[in-house]
Amino acid sequence: MATIRKSISIQAPVDQVFDFVADPTHLPEIWPSLVEVRNVESHPAGKSFDWDYRLLGIRIHGHSDPVELVKNERLVSKSVRGIPNTFRWLYTGTDGRTKVVLEVDYESPLPGRLAERLVGRANEREAETMLRNLKRKLEARVGGVESPSPTVPYVDPAGR
Repeated sequence: MATIRKSISIQAPVDQVFDFVADPTHLPEIWPSLVEVRNVESHPAGKSFDWDYRLLGIRIHGHSDPVELVKNERLVSKSVRGIPNTFRWLYTGTDGRTKVVLEVDYESPLPGRLAERLVGRANEREAETMLRNLKRKLEARVGGVESPSPTVPYVDPAGR
């Protein structure tokens, strides 16, 4: 299983950042390859949802279940269908700023070492783009105006 760990500092209160990410219907706004989120259901540990994701030109269907929710500190979800993964969102808020750490453990859905390297590079870029988009979106909200700039697009290294 591969792991990605990325972080970013956002000029927005921790509760706003946490609440935005905790609602899976917002994820396609910041996650370029997340095509669709549907069938969202609330649970004590967060929300479950079905998702469609495009990886290297291939559309993958999956389902995420909540594992842990500690308000304004930690949000963990796990998928066993589609691309097996665990997402950990960690939050630290200080003086109107929030540090967000994204940790993702995942299995490559494509066999072979070359495919694993391609998937790994694509996922690294995707995580960085997702955090930059989250920062842009939430800092625009704090400034009182929703950002008119579009989501930073994901560029498929396979050219699809």
